[in-house]
Amino acid sequence: MFRLLLAIAIVLSPQAGDGPYDLEFVEVRDGIWMGYRPDPYRPPVHGNVTIIVNDEDVVVVDAGSSPRAARHIIAKIRELTDRPVSTLINTHGHEDHVLGNQVFVEVYPEMEIVARVGTRDYLESGRVQRRVRAFSRNMRDQQEAGEREAARVSRRGLNGDALVAEHLMHYYQQDIYAVRNEYRGVRITPPTRIFEGRMVLERGDRTIELLDLGFGKAGSDIVVYLPNERLVIAGDIVTHPVPYGFSRLQTAWLDTLWRLVELDFDDLIPGHGEELLDKDYVEQIIDLVEFEIRSVSASIRAGRDATSTAWDITFREWAQRFVGNDPIGLYYFNEWFIKPAVERAYAELTGRN
Repeated sequence: MFRLLLAIAIVLSPQAGDGPYDLEFVEVRDGIWMGYRPDPYRPPVHGNVTIIVNDEDVVVVDAGSSPRAARHIIAKIRELTDRPVSTLINTHGHEDHVLGNQVFVEVYPEMEIVARVGTRDYLESGRVQRRVRAFSRNMRDQQEAGEREAARVSRRGLNGDALVAEHLMHYYQQDIYAVRNEYRGVRITPPTRIFEGRMVLERGDRTIELLDLGFGKAGSDIVVYLPNERLVIAGDIVTHPVPYGFSRLQTAWLDTLWRLVELDFDDLIPGHGEELLDKDYVEQIIDLVEFEIRSVSASIRAGRDATSTAWDITFREWAQRFVGNDPIGLYYFNEWFIKPAVERAYAELTGRN
């Protein structure tokens, strides 16, 4: 009965007719367009894309989470200009930012893909390709696990849990098939040019700086900085409205956030979510991560194990600061920040990572 009711609700949902790889585009500066998915919680997550139209070429930051997404991005570029894409920057190697690489190379064969060394090594290791190839084989297991999670959430009986369960089931009953179809045609396409430290692209009056600000979230992240426009493209070092707590080294992520906020910028394009119009949100993440690390350290000093540590720390006020009382936002604040961040901080601070 639970699955039947959810299936009926999903069919009636306004989300049911659109695609998980559709993006909206907004011009954030003259000639600079941000592509994003307005619902940042909808699985599968989709990294933001930035199109920088210059006097003679186009520079793109991140390639989308699938070949279909990349084709949408290229269609937008062609709507804006007939200039070629000369450079595609991969801020890091996670699937939702690089699986469109292959389509960009097909359309713009002279284009360079730029990334840090760690991103190249990660993509060339075969790990991403194996995960993509295994998706179809494991899809039924994923669906069953998702249905169990939706049922668990529904049984909690908290205010808004029915909405969370419906949200989860929309993916496991519908959007997961679109992901499977996209993954069948994916060929991992690694970067063609690598750097560490700092790289500068001069495009007429526009300067585009590629910065290595440290470990970041994925271990080899790039921050793209346009000093004249006072604009930062941060990749997944900053995500909105929920910060991703998946960095293996929480203290290193915190150091990177501090270096990021010291840049002279007004606006920031995060790895997920809407454009941020000041530094306040980045500073809020810094405060949150500092709280998390202090709390985990105190729990370790008290002799608590990893499971007890997770229960020791109360993030209720923090969750409300980030997502208010939105039940779906609260669910993902727990899944995308609290659980992974506490687990990884415990492992790092006890030397077990």
